[in-house]
Amino acid sequence: MQITELTASIVAGVARAQALVSWDDADRPPVRLFVEVGAGFREGFAPDPNGFLVAAFLPAWHAGERRVTVEGSLCPVLRDNLGAVTATLQAWYPELGPPPTVSPTHGYEVRRPARGQAVSLLSMGIDSLATLRANQLNLPAAHPASIRAVLLVDLIRGPGLSQDETAHQHRKRLAGAAEIAAESGLDAISVRTNVLDLDGDGWFFTYKWHGAAFASMPYFLSGRFSRAYLAASDHAPPASGWGSHPLLDTHYSCAHMQIEHHGTHMRRFEKVALVAEWPVALRNILVCQGNDSGSANCGACEKCIRTMTALAALGKLGQSRSFARSDVTPELLSTVIEYGMVRSHDVAEYYVEMVEALAERGRTDLATVIRRLADSIDDSTPGADGALTELAAMLPKGASLILVEDGRFHGPVDGVPKARYWGPPSDDATAIRELESLRACGARLLAFRPSSFWWLEHYPRLAEHLVAYERLPDDGRLIAFDLQSAGGRP
Repeated sequence: MQITELTASIVAGVARAQALVSWDDADRPPVRLFVEVGAGFREGFAPDPNGFLVAAFLPAWHAGERRVTVEGSLCPVLRDNLGAVTATLQAWYPELGPPPTVSPTHGYEVRRPARGQAVSLLSMGIDSLATLRANQLNLPAAHPASIRAVLLVDLIRGPGLSQDETAHQHRKRLAGAAEIAAESGLDAISVRTNVLDLDGDGWFFTYKWHGAAFASMPYFLSGRFSRAYLAASDHAPPASGWGSHPLLDTHYSCAHMQIEHHGTHMRRFEKVALVAEWPVALRNILVCQGNDSGSANCGACEKCIRTMTALAALGKLGQSRSFARSDVTPELLSTVIEYGMVRSHDVAEYYVEMVEALAERGRTDLATVIRRLADSIDDSTPGADGALTELAAMLPKGASLILVEDGRFHGPVDGVPKARYWGPPSDDATAIRELESLRACGARLLAFRPSSFWWLEHYPRLAEHLVAYERLPDDGRLIAFDLQSAGGRP
């Protein structure tokens, strides 16, 4: 990969930093990678080579690039930190193979940080609002670590959303952020970027890259800011792969830009309680990530129901204009169970945290539903699947199993040693490449649950590729292939 032609311009009220990203080893067209802000925020805005590297390094690795050449000079601190990033990701995903080497055309140079202002990435969800509020309560405005601006990133086309749907979601976030910024004396900076053109694989974005993609944005304003906050999504970070993680995000820092992964000291319910006591944020919470056309939250998806239930437990739901409902009924909460919206113990724990507060508020009806929800997760543990257990018994020592289940990736499969889920790749070529990488790292079996049988039609070249491997006898519960079979590929 080559990152060249770094430029900065101001056209029609927009400040743009741009670079040409070309691929050396991958068969992909070049990308004119850009980052834009309103011209009113052009102070300190520049095409920082370090920012382009943070954005593009993981897509280069994912595409099989052997080297990333960057026009200009890079920070040696970032070079060393990326070594920590690659070590962590290789431990989680050994199929990634060796990372690309980094080569700046003008060597390595340390820059002094800017005047010491801090900025925070803001999505208007609970995590980022809690990070902002905690910062306001803990630090005086004049402190260098005090947040003086928020960045709202417009990805142009978010994973799973059209460009129009993404733009609608961004406008909603901006409206709420403008109200919070006006009351708090902050700048609300809209950042528009086509960074997702570097890699359209939604699974890769979620589980490996999104922390880096967002962490790269403050670099382009590093003439003004020297610290940026990324809100943590979990109290106890997962031990295995997730794209924004304390083991990753802090290592996207360099000598002039400190990236902080913030919020692991708070449980989800604690964050909701913190935001609920902040009236302007309570009015503007946006947790819904669907493609609804309304002005606030849909009120029906899992994240909406979870947040409304927490606000009900705190006695605050009726005071929030973010949701059309002023109460949560047992029937609404039960839809989370009925439609299988919660499929992991981690998410179920977000609900269990509310039980005591609900009981104290006399909402034993909702507490009872949550207990049923927790039990339903225990009863539906993937490892309890008889067919899967039978398959696992076939695994030789040290081998692993790849489980394809309706586009979800949950990490280790309970009860099945050396098993992992595989989420949907962006295309056939990606599917085949990653399958072969996993096979080379010891994957012995590939199994599709019925909810993912559609893969074999949606990815015809993958299906053709699998013909080379022995298909194991099945009774409709799974379709499985022996990836190390005699008829397989070398």
